[in-house]
Amino acid sequence: MSKNQEKLHFELLNFIVNVGWTHKIHAVRIDELESYIRWFRIATIIISGVVSSGLVGILCFDEYWIKLVTAFLSLVTTIIFSITKEFNFEERLALERKSVDELWNLRVSAENLLSEVV
Repeated sequence: MSKNQEKLHFELLNFIVNVGWTHKIHAVRIDELESYIRWFRIATIIISGVVSSGLVGILCFDEYWIKLVTAFLSLVTTIIFSITKEFNFEERLALERKSVDELWNLRVSAENLLSEVV
C-alpha cells in the first residue's frame, strides 16, 4: 500500500469510528427523549385525574385544603403542558431519528469506500 493509500485508509477508519460514536450519542438521546415524553404523559394523565377528582371534591365538600391541592395540581398540569409545548419533544425526537438513520447510512457508505480503497 502506498503512503497516500495508508493515509486514506487511516482517515477512513477514523471517520468510521467518529460517525459510529456520533450515531451512538444520537441513539442515546432518542432514548432520553422517549423517556421524557413517556414520563410527562404519565404525569399529565395522573395529575389530570387527581385534579378532576379534586373538582368533584370541591363540589361535594367545602374544604379549603381540597381547593388548595386542586389549584396547585392544576398549576402543575399547566406547567407540564407548557414545558412539553415549549421544548417540543416530539419534533426533536423525529429529528434525532432522522439523524441516526443518516449517520448509519454515512457509516455504511464509508465502510464500503474503505473496502474499495484497500
